[in-house]
Amino acid sequence: MADEVTPQSSPEDIKKIIDSVGADRNALRQQVLKNASPKQVFEIIMPYGYTKNPQGAERLKGVKAVYQFNLEGDGGGQWQIKVADGNLSVATGTPDPAQCTITLKVDDWKAINTGTLNPQAAFMQGKLRIQGDMSLAMRLGAILGTA
Repeated sequence: MADEVTPQSSPEDIKKIIDSVGADRNALRQQVLKNASPKQVFEIIMPYGYTKNPQGAERLKGVKAVYQFNLEGDGGGQWQIKVADGNLSVATGTPDPAQCTITLKVDDWKAINTGTLNPQAAFMQGKLRIQGDMSLAMRLGAILGTA
């Protein structure tokens, strides 16, 4: 097993790396998010990482929303994060109506995830576009544990 996630990492290896990193946010960004594909982040890292985070359910308390992510460019796609009753789930595509839709290029999304691009700056520069409930967008960092 490698010590960081790559686009070729298996789901089992990704989970082992997440377990080894623990709550260290810098290690998470460098070892898990830096080279991971959007598909790996949405379909493996986010749901698994949420189950490992003891504050996860607390962050989601009182939030009921569907977030739509549209990532453009190589490796992009569409994913939904559904938050309800302290739970988080991820779906591929656009299965449900979203209250908040976030659209950006894969490279900008990766930069936000690794901490090299501030989400507010990305929004102000037009790199991150939001449609729908802006208050939900503003809560996203706290919900995902990146704020």
